[in-house]
Amino acid sequence: AAAAPADTVKMSSDLVRGAPETVQSIKAAPLSEEAKKERNIKCKTAALFALMAIILAVAVGVGLSQANKSREPGAPTAEPIAPATPTMAPTMAAFDILLAHLANVSPDGGAALEDTSSPQYQAAEWLFANPGLSGYTETEINQRYALATVYLTTDGDDWRLNTGWMDPERTVCQWLGIGCKTQLAPGRKLVEAENRASTTGGLRRKNSNEVDNQERRAQTALVRVVKKVQLFELALNGPLPSEIAILTDTTEISCYGNTITGPIPDAIGDITGLEILQLDSNLMTGALPSSIFDLTALTKVRLEANEFIGTVPSNIGQLSNLKDFRVENNMLTGEINPAVCEFNLDRLSSDCAGDPPEIECSCCTVCYPN
Repeated sequence: AAAAPADTVKMSSDLVRGAPETVQSIKAAPLSEEAKKERNIKCKTAALFALMAIILAVAVGVGLSQANKSREPGAPTAEPIAPATPTMAPTMAAFDILLAHLANVSPDGGAALEDTSSPQYQAAEWLFANPGLSGYTETEINQRYALATVYLTTDGDDWRLNTGWMDPERTVCQWLGIGCKTQLAPGRKLVEAENRASTTGGLRRKNSNEVDNQERRAQTALVRVVKKVQLFELALNGPLPSEIAILTDTTEISCYGNTITGPIPDAIGDITGLEILQLDSNLMTGALPSSIFDLTALTKVRLEANEFIGTVPSNIGQLSNLKDFRVENNMLTGEINPAVCEFNLDRLSSDCAGDPPEIECSCCTVCYPN
């Protein structure tokens, strides 16, 4: 049989059941120019929609894949990005609260914190940036601020050694020269009283869960407090800030052999438990504050080799625990209260050897010339 022409479509017998016995060839009618154009437009439109569908499918697939990954255990999740304005307000409010607290505990009432270039303000900024700030106790906040102020005021970056200082990951008790002791915080006595009450008559005994809770409360009531500030011969340079007096539990301040300038902060008189004060061999000036001679726990006071002026306050006569007092090589004049002679000091020295002497001292164990 002859092959059908290319422009002829031969119909299958299955499609022409019931048709006349002779199958005829049907020629396809030629398309007009308009029909061709319309067909081309439809083809292009279909292709465009198909491409868009592919792109959409890929995007959805990627999104679902990322979503599934974020649901996997341990998978990191993206933090929501909050608008800048709402987050700034709480941050500034929190910093203002911190400043208000620091002002409240500062000897100057926070006057220095009003100067944004002051070491005190810089110490507050450093403290606010500490990642553990929200978990600090009030004692920790106060101690970190006080010592950070000392560091910044005395050029801490240039100290001979400053191991650990200003490290937010370390407690102040891990900073060079700082000695601490664990003490009971307010509230521990209450816990102990409850424990005692649980084992005495008149009150029911507490069950094991309650006792465990009390023990946990007792543990959280313990706090590490700064007891010793021993920063001697480290090249501290600059004034000793009054904020050191925020360390109210301190028993020793030894900062001798540096180049500390300025007067002794009067606020040191607020450290009622202070036993040792050693500021000798510095460049300190001004008069000796009478407040430090109200600290009846003092056993050793070394202020020699400075540039102090004025007289030795007469209330030195009430320091009955004093065993060592040295003020030679200064520009002090007057008389050391003879009442101090009754304390039988191991060492009492001043500029009492001149003619006439700069210092009148009837019981000095060592006298230095003018």
